[in-house]
Amino acid sequence: GVERLKKLKESFDVITDQQGQSTEMLEKQLEEFKKIQEKIEANVETKVIQNLISVITTTDKDGDYEVDENEISQLVDRLNAIEGFTLNEKLFRQKWKKTDHSFGAVLEIVQNLMDANVPEKENIFKMSMKMSQRLIFKKEDSP
Repeated sequence: GVERLKKLKESFDVITDQQGQSTEMLEKQLEEFKKIQEKIEANVETKVIQNLISVITTTDKDGDYEVDENEISQLVDRLNAIEGFTLNEKLFRQKWKKTDHSFGAVLEIVQNLMDANVPEKENIFKMSMKMSQRLIFKKEDSP
C-alpha cells in the first residue's frame, strides 16, 4: 500500500511538472504570436496609409495641396475603387466639409481607419481581412 502510494505520488509529480512546462511554453508562444501580430498590423497600416496618400495626391489636379469641391468626388470614387475596404461616403463627406480641405485635414480623416477606439457608427473606413492579407504578402508569398 505505502509503496504504491509513493509511486502514484511520483507519477503525479511528473505529470504536474510536465503540465507546468507545457503551460509555460504555451504562454511564451502566445507572447511571441502577439508580437508578430503587432508587427503585421503596423505593416498593414503603413501600406494602407501609403496607398491613401498616393490616391489623395493624385486627385489634387491643380497642385494646390487641397482637395476642393471639384476634386472631392474624384477622391471618393478613387477611395471606393480601392479593393479591401468600404468607405462610408456620407460620413467622409461630412467630415471633409468641416475641414479646410488641406491634405493634412484629409489625412486626419483617413487616420480614422487606423484608430481602434473609433465607435463602429463613426467608422469612415472598414477594412476587410483579405485586404490585410494582400497588403502583407507579396504575390510570390501569398498563401
